[in-house]
Amino acid sequence: MRPIEAGDLATLDFTKAAAAEALAWRNLLPPEPWLGVVAKYPELFGDYVRTRLEAGMANAPVVVARARKAHQQTRPVPVVGIPERIAYRALSSRVLADIASVDRSSEAYARFVAGPIEAAYQGKRFLRVSDAVYQYVIESDITAFYEYVDHARLLAELQLRTSEVGPPQLLVELLTEVQGRSFGLPQLLDPSDELSEVYARIVERELQRSGIEAWRYNDDFRLAARTYDEAQANLEALAQVASTVGLVLNERKTRVVKFFNYFWKNWIESPTEGDVEFKPELIKAEGVYGELDDDGLAELAKESFERLDQPAGSPTHLDARDLSAEDSRLLGRAIAISTKQANSVGLKHVSTLYEYAPHLTHRLGPYLVALNVKAVDVGPTWDALVGRGQFFNAWQRVWLVYVARVCGLLSDPARQGWVQTQRTEGDALLRAEATLALAPFKLASFDDIDRAVRSEPEALLPWYALAAKAIPNVNAKRLEALKESHRLVELLLHKPEKKPKS
Repeated sequence: MRPIEAGDLATLDFTKAAAAEALAWRNLLPPEPWLGVVAKYPELFGDYVRTRLEAGMANAPVVVARARKAHQQTRPVPVVGIPERIAYRALSSRVLADIASVDRSSEAYARFVAGPIEAAYQGKRFLRVSDAVYQYVIESDITAFYEYVDHARLLAELQLRTSEVGPPQLLVELLTEVQGRSFGLPQLLDPSDELSEVYARIVERELQRSGIEAWRYNDDFRLAARTYDEAQANLEALAQVASTVGLVLNERKTRVVKFFNYFWKNWIESPTEGDVEFKPELIKAEGVYGELDDDGLAELAKESFERLDQPAGSPTHLDARDLSAEDSRLLGRAIAISTKQANSVGLKHVSTLYEYAPHLTHRLGPYLVALNVKAVDVGPTWDALVGRGQFFNAWQRVWLVYVARVCGLLSDPARQGWVQTQRTEGDALLRAEATLALAPFKLASFDDIDRAVRSEPEALLPWYALAAKAIPNVNAKRLEALKESHRLVELLLHKPEKKPKS
């Protein structure tokens, strides 16, 4: 980025941004190893980011991991460097200060789903399907929404909404440099959620200006229509408006639904959880007599896992090889409940789900960690998983290495050997995670780590810096020299003394 004058940065709270990033939760990736350090010293990291921006230092491009989705699809999950994340949050907070924050709660999702139904009855207390004003509901969402947000169009919208020029320009310059292209928002970051809301609002606004009844939750849309012809016209209008800002509708998730069917599915059987890709299912559920307590939740999880054991012909059988979206939500909630309660009821199913339902990997990893904390031996399950490791992509193996590291499974030479093979893989994040896991056993040398610091993507520098520190009896002079080579390494490896102001 171009150097930024100190005065232009005066309104940015970098310390607050650093503290917020240290607490950010990115459910598709294992927790970044630097979070605890930044949480301890947010002011020092914030000052570092301010200095970088003033000096016009280049921002490191993201490193992209490919998280598995259902049906053999993948989702790009970017690893963003510490200074880039702090700067991104600070600038976004400044630009969006007067714009209402996005509500991605399950309650907001429920209101979104209920919108067409409430509008169809225009506030009537008693609902009969035959009295509905609308006869059709269009369901649709955007394909790869975050990936195709156009930076120039986003900048124009931010300047329009904020009546400011400079701060939005700085934000979009940062985005372009980090993304390495003139479009796309890095997913799983809070500022991206806020900016995506601004962008998606353009589409929603144009539909409403045309007189089309439209409701939106993130990139998910619902439109209402009185006739089938009108439904088709509204759907075409949605596709046209989306295309003007570089977006395309998801064909697989776009459909025209009869109002009766929509009403029955979403009112009589009202959804209790938001179908939100990047948020976990809430660990709560309703029973006949209201919200379930911990015992009721445990029983619900147990029943869900038991459905995997039922014979194939059973009407309630869940086939891990062919899970529907609802099946996946059911099992995701069961795993979340069992993780919260550290209940081993689902442990025997982990290997099967990891292989045949890889989109649940980010649920299964934390589950194994939670069980380990409660002294459940997860080693045999991990061994069974790595024995089938050839079926897992790099993202899944990153999770396996993380589990081994935080659960203390790597005292076994055979397990160490499997992790060592991951350092030879082409995936940069997997190499970094494996190096950090092996360093305490002197299976990643200082020379290896020093070369990685020089050659691996800068966004992964924290993994290698912390790995160097983790080597037992590491040469103090070499470590000190590594610290002096990069201010970020120095901040990560020891508590820096802040010089008194003159």
